[in-house]
Amino acid sequence: MAMELIPLVMILVIFPSLFFLLRLIIGSSSKRSNLPPSPPTLSLIGNLHQVSKRLHHSFKDLSQKYGPIMLLHFGQVPVVVVSSPAMAEEILKTHDAVVFANKPIMTTAKILLYRCAEISLAPYSEYWRQMRKMCYGA
Repeated sequence: MAMELIPLVMILVIFPSLFFLLRLIIGSSSKRSNLPPSPPTLSLIGNLHQVSKRLHHSFKDLSQKYGPIMLLHFGQVPVVVVSSPAMAEEILKTHDAVVFANKPIMTTAKILLYRCAEISLAPYSEYWRQMRKMCYGA
């Protein structure tokens, strides 16, 4: 009876291990191509273990190693941290309307609120600009 369980246990241990190893190797190369540099993360807490109560000190230390723009994960939430004034100005002034002005589209908002047609939830687009002009006279 015990001899029959050994192959089953080996299969239950080896196949998931191979699956996660292949996913780690293949997934890390394809997903990271356009992302900023990032310190290694832990699966559930991300980079929270690398951040102290004084965030600005932690960000300064991490930016010296990973550069002025870096990707951190707070739990499962990806966060882009910009620590250079020149890069922050470029992001906030030059590329704000094109790339960084959109809000995340939530599934519940799409279902309950007419596909994000409300001005506070609408993505940055011609529709949003027209709604803003109507509401605020801008």
